[in-house]
Amino acid sequence: TYLATSIQPAWHPLISMKLATRRHIQRGGRTLVLFFHSSEIYPARSGYPSPHQVERLLERLRRYLVWLTRAYTVQGVCLRDLT
Repeated sequence: TYLATSIQPAWHPLISMKLATRRHIQRGGRTLVLFFHSSEIYPARSGYPSPHQVERLLERLRRYLVWLTRAYTVQGVCLRDLT
């Protein structure tokens, strides 16, 4: 069995994503699901009315991934690789 949690950068601030990740790993979790919809990075189609807000989302995502790869050993996989 796999313990999993999802991290959604369009819904959560960076600190929440980090805390959820730490707690998940402390509980023995091995799988993180990082997802966002392509429309969330397309201005005026997703509730992000300006390119500036899209840039902020992408920056949050970049900062999370930099933190994650420095704090933990990470291996990217597709869902089909987990079966």
